[in-house]
Amino acid sequence: MTSGAGVDVVFDSLGRATLRDSFRATRKRGLIINYGNVSGSIADLDPYELGEAGSLFLTRPRLADHMADAGTVQHRADDIFAAISDGWLKIEIANHYLFDQIAEGHARIESRQQIGKSVAWIR
Repeated sequence: MTSGAGVDVVFDSLGRATLRDSFRATRKRGLIINYGNVSGSIADLDPYELGEAGSLFLTRPRLADHMADAGTVQHRADDIFAAISDGWLKIEIANHYLFDQIAEGHARIESRQQIGKSVAWIR
């Protein structure tokens, strides 16, 4: 796909289990965005590794820093709803679960049988 050059940006949601693999998948001077630690945090990361992997940039964004005030939240929400209204952003829901089926839905997610968004109906 990249002829061995690597991709410009990697979005890593797992953390410990995949972060160093993300280094290998990223081009020189590329960006890695770590936004989750499902498999654990990366406490033993030496910044030297980023240089050795190709002078990579690593960031760990926090939602609170991007939604610092009510005006920013409103602006971003307006953008999202406009994208949905314009048809540019499509939200596909794979499954709906009633309240008494939530355990089933959770089990499907944990076993990786669930692909796509789920909605829990609480009536």
